[in-house]
Amino acid sequence: MFREGSDTVASNSPSQVLPDSSTQFLLTASRILAEFNRPYQDVLSDLAVHVCRHFDAVSEIVLGLPDSEVLTPVAVHHHDPEVVSLISEAYLRHKVKVGEGIVGKVIHEGCEVWMPSVPNELRERVRTYTSKLVPESALYAPMVTRTGVLGSMNVIRLEGLPALTEADRSLIAQLAEQSALFVDNIWLNDQQQRELKLRRDAQESLEKALSINAFLLRTSRLLSDLSSDRR
Repeated sequence: MFREGSDTVASNSPSQVLPDSSTQFLLTASRILAEFNRPYQDVLSDLAVHVCRHFDAVSEIVLGLPDSEVLTPVAVHHHDPEVVSLISEAYLRHKVKVGEGIVGKVIHEGCEVWMPSVPNELRERVRTYTSKLVPESALYAPMVTRTGVLGSMNVIRLEGLPALTEADRSLIAQLAEQSALFVDNIWLNDQQQRELKLRRDAQESLEKALSINAFLLRTSRLLSDLSSDRR
């Protein structure tokens, strides 16, 4: 488990309560999600690293981008680069759509999939592909906001490690909610910026058209005046 700080306080210091591992985990995650000046993909990538270190598990953040049926894995992390490579290749080979597979179902229905102990049938299905990705325990937590389900935060503890606990489940669900709010704010801001640009472009086009019409009107009047003078 990723843990910072110590529970030991010097005897001559005032009594104080230090954050426990769970609180520290959420505080660090909040600091990562507060970096609005960076591309959101980079922020979510850092968050996936943080989740991986804390839970010693595969960490994925998959989004259902606006106007796209195909899901986008914006962040995949594990301490073993081969595991990351295998997962990334799988996402590239099999384009997952909303409603398909575990992740697609989570994003479509907005309901978590919690497997404290992954069924043997699923383990063996994965084992036929590779022994590196056989899951021991997994949680697929929907990233939900007032606008809908934006994605899924997936934490998969691989075979040979202890199962995820109910406390882990609660932490991941809280972080999925925070992450959803972060993505929602970013997308809303991007949409507002696009709409603002469209309005500016429309205004510029209108002003250009009016300028051309005014020029044509002045030219027409000038030609008319010249024609009258010749008569």
